[in-house]
Amino acid sequence: MRRKIRAAMVAIACLLTAAPLFVNAEERPLTASEVLALSSGTVAGVSVAKESGGNTSFGFGPGLFVDWDGTKGAHLLVGGELFSDGSTGTRYTVFVGGRRIQASLVNYLARAEVSVIRLAEPWSEAKPVNAARGAVVSEGDELYVVYCLPFGFRHRTAVRKTVCTGRREWTGGVKVYRTSLLPAEGMTGALVYDGFGRPVGIAEKSTTGALPEVVVVPLSEVGKYLKEMREKKTAART
Repeated sequence: MRRKIRAAMVAIACLLTAAPLFVNAEERPLTASEVLALSSGTVAGVSVAKESGGNTSFGFGPGLFVDWDGTKGAHLLVGGELFSDGSTGTRYTVFVGGRRIQASLVNYLARAEVSVIRLAEPWSEAKPVNAARGAVVSEGDELYVVYCLPFGFRHRTAVRKTVCTGRREWTGGVKVYRTSLLPAEGMTGALVYDGFGRPVGIAEKSTTGALPEVVVVPLSEVGKYLKEMREKKTAART
């Protein structure tokens, strides 16, 4: 469930921002390295240390730059293991552009379990995500999953190329894109782009088939997806 909430925070970031992410003026297919370069200002690796009852727990995951109060490059949206509502002591560290920058909690959305954190100093190269309208994907189209590698890889951002293998109905009637990609650590919750560098949706891990696979929740299905995750979490608590 935590991984699903982490994926959901990407969708919420899409709804909070207004500036275009980037434009491929030539309208030609991009290489994996070009997609990674264009999207490098949207995603950062974030670690958190939570202190509670004398114990400290740690987490790591992706953070999405968002326009929160008009300050460019100052705020990120985080979720899953990184979520905090301020009830426990939290220390955030953001890994971006080869730097480590401390960050603090400034707001949170309890229903979706996502938090907004503010960098101690803004990152000038940040490009807040705008994906209110996702690109339409067809079977056979190339897709790129941009995600943060975990601790052992020094918090680097990586990109994996895959292919859409069709659509199918998933949990709660959400229609997702299937891919030819096997899940890897840090990939859940990642932003997915098409071959022209346009946001498509968010990556999730599906275990309903014979083998685990990465599916993409289209931005058009985000509302239904979030509702389904909230309902499942509520049911699990009762």
